[in-house]
Amino acid sequence: MSSDEFDLKTLRIYFKVAEDVQKASAVTCYYLKTYTLNKALAMLRAEKAKGRDVSDITKTVQEWFKEVEALKNNLGELLTDKDLCKQEYKEFALRLFKKADDLYRDDDYSTQLAQDFFYTNVLFEEIGR
Repeated sequence: MSSDEFDLKTLRIYFKVAEDVQKASAVTCYYLKTYTLNKALAMLRAEKAKGRDVSDITKTVQEWFKEVEALKNNLGELLTDKDLCKQEYKEFALRLFKKADDLYRDDDYSTQLAQDFFYTNVLFEEIGR
């Protein structure tokens, strides 16, 4: 799947990942939700241009937009230094990767290991945009 080929189901998973990391890093949550929202907006435009029904995508985008705006308002000043935010995001992704790697090296083949590697993959997808 190329970075431009996302379906709504995949994007919902990405948004859920963002919600799951919110307690650990609200800034990471914000950036991942924003990334996911932008992907959904691009999908909405593409599907609309093809003449397809976009009611489900539109509803989801509206809900996500409200959540992203609320999070942005809650974070306030924390988002003013974009370089610092990006650094925090990258450091969080690397810490999560290290945690997963440590589990793997300890032969702990658990659902936690799979989840941590999956979440790391999602976070790195955003970094690579």
